[in-house]
Amino acid sequence: MSNRNRSRDVSSEDLNKQSSLESGIILSSKKTPLIFNKTADVDDPPFSRLFLLIPKAMSEDELRKAFLVHGTIQDIHMVRDRRSQESKGIAYIKYEKASAAARAMEEMNGTVIPPHTRPVKAIISSSRREGSVRDPDEHEKMLRLFVVISKHMTKDDLRKVFEKYGSIIHIKVIVDKLTGENKGFAYISFSKASEAAYALEECDPFTLML
Repeated sequence: MSNRNRSRDVSSEDLNKQSSLESGIILSSKKTPLIFNKTADVDDPPFSRLFLLIPKAMSEDELRKAFLVHGTIQDIHMVRDRRSQESKGIAYIKYEKASAAARAMEEMNGTVIPPHTRPVKAIISSSRREGSVRDPDEHEKMLRLFVVISKHMTKDDLRKVFEKYGSIIHIKVIVDKLTGENKGFAYISFSKASEAAYALEECDPFTLML
């Protein structure tokens, strides 16, 4: 393998590694515009499933009714005792879109669903597999998108494209330390995870390469 090809491979590998350290999401100009870092046991799309701690007396119908207002639900799984079939107070809700799951988490975490008196705990889960619940400290990473852009694009250009999806906290265009030139990618931080997910779902990445 030539040094040129090896350098190109390393660059691609570093890019993928960097994206996985952020939200696991890239907006790309390739034929498949939205690229996710996936594994076989991760939901499609990523971040579209909630892990819930709920009152043991809560029924699936009550849970569905409370969470359906936030988006299309694909699946609800109530964790039950194998012998008694009684609820363990744990459930998973799989939404069609990551933005719906994030919005449900933001709106429902800590709320009480009548007639029950115990607050619901809601966080993002990477899958329905045991032990797959995401660390709440990772929530900040879900606010941030890593985007591949034209080298002519500025912060103001990015803000004009993305501000319609939510409240933007910060935009950082990565530049060459020596030349100060745009390196062709940037970070965009939103105030809410649901806004970042909505931007990912709705933005046409081809407009970023113009």
